[in-house]
Amino acid sequence: MENRQIKTFEDQGTVHLFAELTTEGVQACEAELWLASMLHIRQDGSGWLEGKVARRDILFFAKFLIGLGKEVTVQHSPEMLDGIKTYLAELINIYSQ
Repeated sequence: MENRQIKTFEDQGTVHLFAELTTEGVQACEAELWLASMLHIRQDGSGWLEGKVARRDILFFAKFLIGLGKEVTVQHSPEMLDGIKTYLAELINIYSQ
């Protein structure tokens, strides 16, 4: 009988996300219940997202963060920044033709 190993969340690997949010960015993130554990809000209404993201979810997060526009500044991880840049390059390529 073949020994199959089930891949767990940890096996896939994670990256650390840290992103600063403006007040408007916080408001947009508050509407997303799946972000509740990562969202931290300051007294002035600004905040940040911080937490572990599965590598397999980098594209999903990249698309979401791009949607926040100038209301977010992603500072970590390099993999997340690369995901954002790659997706933006694809968009530019589509609209440059």
